[in-house]
Order: sequence, then structure tokens, then C-alpha cells
Amino acid sequence: MNPNGIFYRTGSIRGRVVIPYAGLDVLERKHAMKVLMSVRENGCMNKTELVESISVGASSVSTRIDELSEAGLFHVEEEEVPPFRKMISLTDTGEQVAELISSIHGKLSD
Repeated sequence: MNPNGIFYRTGSIRGRVVIPYAGLDVLERKHAMKVLMSVRENGCMNKTELVESISVGASSVSTRIDELSEAGLFHVEEEEVPPFRKMISLTDTGEQVAELISSIHGKLSD
């Protein structure tokens, strides 16, 4: 992420290509839709629960949470008492996007 809060997609170290993420690009990231739809299906959850629900590495899930939060799809709130877990939930926009994805999935499954 750059200082302006924009996430970047980069190529290999030798052939670095920097393209700013904008709009739907965040949903194209690996496992982004899995993360989004899992939170939709399970409601508010912490990162550990999310990792277990989709069987993806914790590092990948953390990155997707940050990106989806930056895109305005997730609300992340840290608990004020130990163990200070970060609770992840959908914003209104996130709920609308997840509903649209679910609708598209349903149409393709017919």
C-alpha cells in the first residue's frame, strides 16, 4: 500500500509492474471473494475463525481483510478487552456487493 492508501499489484522482482487497484480490482485478488462470502455467510467473525472457515493461509487472509476494508466492504473493529481480537463484519456496501455476487453465482448455477 502506498502512502495514499492505494494497494498495488506487482509482478516479479525483475519485471516489476505497478498498477493501482481501483474499483472491482480488489475482488479479483486471490481468495478475495472467498473471504467476502464467508463473512457474509457467518456474520461477524475474527481472523482466526475466517482462516479456518476457508482453509487459506493467515497471511493471505490478513492481506485480503486489509484490502477489502480499504475498499469499504469490511468494517474491522478491535475488541477493547483481552485478547483484543479484530472482529470483521460487512459494511452496508459489502453486504450489497456480496448479495450481487451471490445472485450472479445463483444465475450461473441454474
